[in-house]
Amino acid sequence: MTGTVKRKVATEGNSRLRA
Repeated sequence: MTGTVKRKVATEGNSRLRA
């Protein structure tokens, strides 16, 4: 559970916001 997981979540959130 490092910054990688947080980064993945942020990316998914951005994709959802864009959609």
